[in-house]
Amino acid sequence: MSNVEALFLNVPEFCEAARIGKRTFYSLKSQGKAPTITKVGDRNLIAIKDAHVWQEKMRAQTIMAAEDAA
Repeated sequence: MSNVEALFLNVPEFCEAARIGKRTFYSLKSQGKAPTITKVGDRNLIAIKDAHVWQEKMRAQTIMAAEDAA
């Protein structure tokens, strides 16, 4: 087992970490709301830092929607 911290997640790993299904991921992607995807060869990867940016963006949208509803 390596102690190296991952720099990227593949789509299934990202979906597991974000607690979303792959169908939801690809739906978000088609809407332009998925995290930035980095192509490495024929692989689609999500940089850890881009996953964090996406998480904060989604959180901010949720907060704004809640404030608008109040």
